[in-house]
Amino acid sequence: MTSTVNTKVKVSDKSPAKKSFSFGKLGTNFTLLFIAIVVLVPALWMTIAPSKDRAQLVTLSPLEFGSIGSYLTRWRNLMQYDNEVLIRWIENSFWYTISIVLLSTLMSLLGGFALAATNIKFKRQILMLVMIAMIIPGIALVMPMFVWVNRLGLTDTELGLILASSLYPFGVFLSYIHFSTVIPKELYEAAKIDGCGYFKIFWKVALPISKSLAGIVAFFSFVGAWNNFFLPQVFILSGEKHPLSSGLTLLFTNTPAFSGNSSAILPIERSEIALSAMVITLPIILLFLFSQRFLSRGMLAGSVKS
Repeated sequence: MTSTVNTKVKVSDKSPAKKSFSFGKLGTNFTLLFIAIVVLVPALWMTIAPSKDRAQLVTLSPLEFGSIGSYLTRWRNLMQYDNEVLIRWIENSFWYTISIVLLSTLMSLLGGFALAATNIKFKRQILMLVMIAMIIPGIALVMPMFVWVNRLGLTDTELGLILASSLYPFGVFLSYIHFSTVIPKELYEAAKIDGCGYFKIFWKVALPISKSLAGIVAFFSFVGAWNNFFLPQVFILSGEKHPLSSGLTLLFTNTPAFSGNSSAILPIERSEIALSAMVITLPIILLFLFSQRFLSRGMLAGSVKS
């Protein structure tokens, strides 16, 4: 009799747990579905809009496809602005971004290694400054950087923009965490006993086993540099030196779709704007798709101390 009662109690204890789990899973699925719709629908519209002309944007449904040939027409219209300066902006974006990624990644790795593995003075104070630089909004640092670049005589130059955009305190802090926790200190000590200096320890010991860290820092640096909008507006004065992110603002101010300027005679409407958004978004999407597995492996590497 007692065993029967106990069995009934056990069954009644399990059933609420199953119901709560199913409701929680259902809520999670609905949340993810909502987020996917909010994110994907505008991206899908951006991809489809260049396939339609001005009239089709009004008559057809937002997600209804127009024609393949319309993409070429939209691209020719974009090329009419300032003697195909859009091509130069794309070239500038790749040049700036690659230079910034290489410089910021190297500076971040060296800075993080120096704070983690060397005996430099004022290490704690420097680390505190790095953390403060991470917290302060980037726009608050624009004026000091502009004064610094102006004193060097690098205003309106590619080098000035690259140097100002390569300051990456988050990369330094991330590298410091990696070199101080993931890599055993005994490895540094063994290299010192073998007669290695700090730079040789970094180059021969720490860097080869920190490829995942370098990849993560380079990825986020690429995203920030490619999407960099404000700094080029401040440091670059010549229109042909702009990257694509800031150069498009010059194009938008001369189009009827955005400026409302009746004197703007360029055939650039919402379809052309959507195509330009595709051009600036595509490299980020491709980079993420090709590096997703590597990034996941790199992020997990920091959770297990070797």
